[in-house]
Parts: sequence; C-alpha cells; structure tokens
Amino acid sequence: MRQMAKHKTLKMEGGPLSFHPLANRFPLIEGAEFDALVENIKVHGLKEPITIYQEKILDGRNRELACIKAGVKGHYTPFQGTDADAAAFVFSKNFHRRHLNAEQRTKILIQIIAKTPEKSDRQFGKELGVDHKTIARARSLGWAWGTLPTTAQEPTPAKKPKRGTAREAAPKKDDGAARSAAARKAAKTRREKAQAEEDARLAANEAKEAKIIKAITPIFRKLSETDLKILLDNLEELNMTMGYHKLSVVIDCLNELTPDAANKAA
Repeated sequence: MRQMAKHKTLKMEGGPLSFHPLANRFPLIEGAEFDALVENIKVHGLKEPITIYQEKILDGRNRELACIKAGVKGHYTPFQGTDADAAAFVFSKNFHRRHLNAEQRTKILIQIIAKTPEKSDRQFGKELGVDHKTIARARSLGWAWGTLPTTAQEPTPAKKPKRGTAREAAPKKDDGAARSAAARKAAKTRREKAQAEEDARLAANEAKEAKIIKAITPIFRKLSETDLKILLDNLEELNMTMGYHKLSVVIDCLNELTPDAANKAA
C-alpha cells in the first residue's frame, strides 16, 4: 500500500470539501467525542493534516468538520496511489478505531465483500490486514442477513405421477411443503448460530484488548512525553504501511496518554 506524501501540503480554496465515497463507509464521531475534538483543535490547532484523494476528503472528515466548527483553518495533504491503495489506506486508518462497535465493523466488511464477492476470504484478509476467519464470519452473517447474494440450491423437481397413482401423488406435495419448512428452520438455526458465534468472538476480543491495555498502560506512563510520541509515530507508520492491524490496540492506548490525543480522531 502506498502512503500519502509526507511534508507536502495542499492549499484548498473555496468552501468545505466533499467526502470521498471510500471514507463514507465509516460513521462519523458524534456527541461528546466530537465536542472534545472541536475543543482540542481550538486549543492546540490541527495537528494531523487532512488527507485528500480525487479532490475529496479520504481521511479526516471529523477533523474537517471540527475545524469548521472551531473556526480553525485546516491543512491538507494529498494521497498518492491507486484506488485499491486508497481503499486499503482508509480501512487501515478507520476499521480498528474505538468509536466503531462490533456490528458496525461487521457491516463495513460485508459492504466491502459485496463489491467483489468472488474474492476468497484469504484474498480479502491479505488486502485489508484482517484475519481471513473474520472475513468468513462476516460473509456468513451477510448471507444470513440477506445483505450478500448467495446461490441457493435448486430443489430437485418432483417426478410426474403415473396414471392411477393419484393417492401416491398427494403425499409428495406434502413432502415438498415439509422440506421447505425444514429448510427455513435450518436457515434460521444457521443464522442464530452464526450470530451467537460472532457475538462470542467479539466479546472475547474486547476482553483481550482490555487485558492488554491494563497491562501496558502502567509501562507507557513511565515514558516521557517525547518518548511516547516517538513510539506512537513509529507504531502508526508500521500499522499503516504493513497492515499490522493488531497494533491498533497499543496505538489507541498510546493515543490516550499523549496530550493531543483527541486530535488523532479521523
């Protein structure tokens, strides 16, 4: 994945910029979290530039809106790369942020899968930096929710009854209705099982993240402000360029400990 050009800024003229469709896959922050971002920008200014691609905001929609509300002039940097690079960049910057809940993350994955459903789970996993099992679960839920197309197996056509066997034909009609009812029941059971497995997996992941944060926070608190920022910058660079999405938990923890933490919101 290509990176945006560092140290190169754009001067944007005119009114507010529109949001890139790739960015709009992700919800904006709201309420107290947005108000905190506005207040932080009022006090400290905009620390992280807003990323532009195809003359639209690719990353930094919340910062753009907060700058407008705070009356602070934003600054911008261009993204250089292909559409695929841009999609991967937006995903890596936003998917693991804490303002997204489990259901929102799953729906975002389903939207991405729906664009090219012929791709395998492993292909998606490699492109997005996500475990292929997570992609498989999202795909299963997309089928269960009816938001992803799936080719249903056609029922075997019933044979035409022979003459004089009307009594034998009637049960076949009943059997067809029974099979349809059984298929609906089985589909419902699969949906419920898939949802239960997804809920359990997400709950386990959240518990693991909480445990990690609890363990590393006291260690990070011993670092100086300069060391924290150096560590944070290097981890974010690694996370963005290599797709090491599991570093997001550590990055979130570091963000909360730095003085301009709120300014890191997308």
